[in-house]
Amino acid sequence: MYFSSYGGENTGVNYREFLSKLHAFCLPSSYLGIGTRNGNSFKYVSCDSILIDPHFVVNQNVFTSGRKLSLFFQVTSDYFF
Repeated sequence: MYFSSYGGENTGVNYREFLSKLHAFCLPSSYLGIGTRNGNSFKYVSCDSILIDPHFVVNQNVFTSGRKLSLFFQVTSDYFF
């Protein structure tokens, strides 16, 4: 069971599980992650990636998926774009 930010119960699939299955099905060649923060979602991504977050707190090894390029931009998305 998951809870949404507004306090209600979310009976849908967890976003990380969805992201993992989406990448397995689509096999993307690149990924743009906005709001990556601690890398929980990024570890499911195996393609080259651009990650944007003003406050990275990556507390795990996110470089094990075999991607060739990972670019981290520690800025707001407004500044990046």
